[in-house]
Amino acid sequence: MQINTIEILGREGCRTCSTMYQTVIDIMAEKNIPADIRHTTDLEKIMSLGVMSLPGVVINGKVVSYGKKLSKEELERLIDGVIEE
Repeated sequence: MQINTIEILGREGCRTCSTMYQTVIDIMAEKNIPADIRHTTDLEKIMSLGVMSLPGVVINGKVVSYGKKLSKEELERLIDGVIEE
């Protein structure tokens, strides 16, 4: 499956969320996969996705993780899992 969008959900100024956002950018660049990568801080939008604890990760509109700081390896596994579907 192709990845079109990845959103990192978090609060403005959250170091963990910003780090995860940059890590996703780095992973996608390393894999040479173009995608729209966003850092979403709009709490109304985050809550509309059903996410109540941050940070969150949304790939192609589907929430794949929330409430946990993910390492680079964990983020890669999530991305690879979507690609292999």
